[in-house]
Amino acid sequence: MGIEADIRAALETHLLALVLATTGTRDDIAAAADGYERAGGSFLADGFAVGDTVAAAGFAEAANNGHTIVVAVSDSLLAVDRPLSPEAAGADVAVTAGLPEARRFEGQPFVRPQRQPWVSVALQPRPAAPVSLDSLRRQGRFAVQAFQPAAGGAGLARLERLAGALVAHFRPGTLLARGAARVRLRAAWRGAVEEAGGTLRLPVAAEYLCDSAITTE
Repeated sequence: MGIEADIRAALETHLLALVLATTGTRDDIAAAADGYERAGGSFLADGFAVGDTVAAAGFAEAANNGHTIVVAVSDSLLAVDRPLSPEAAGADVAVTAGLPEARRFEGQPFVRPQRQPWVSVALQPRPAAPVSLDSLRRQGRFAVQAFQPAAGGAGLARLERLAGALVAHFRPGTLLARGAARVRLRAAWRGAVEEAGGTLRLPVAAEYLCDSAITTE
């Protein structure tokens, strides 16, 4: 039970570290009513795109931190889907695009959003098998399903961008460590987009293995 929990934690922690784009920490990013403005650099050059879920941190006004969705992007403006509180640049601020804010992990409370993107995460282990007299191999699949309302026309592009980033993030050969688990990623791929009940779904999966010592109690 302990090693399985460590495997799950290692894979989930790696997932949460996904970054699609980031400004890095800067002192020239301000908040305007319609989004984030910058005096130097470029949101476009940093890789931001319409439909990204972005998380901001470092503003004094609490309303300017947290998650929003990009509705338009230019070099100097990242327009988002909720109003912000105007705040001048000067503090150390970072804006980062990553996973949708709504995330369903096994065993944790979750309320499915009606008009926002979300992801569902599941560990799908196969039966463990001995690989030597003192070693046991655990392997399986880490499944991430991305969901997006079909209405609005931007859902497919958002899913495609997220799926590509996830496959690259779970690069074969990557070693993840958590507690007693040393998890090695073997392969990652994406499935086909499906639509049902007004929702688009795109599955991504990563194969993993973890060898550990056989212990007796």
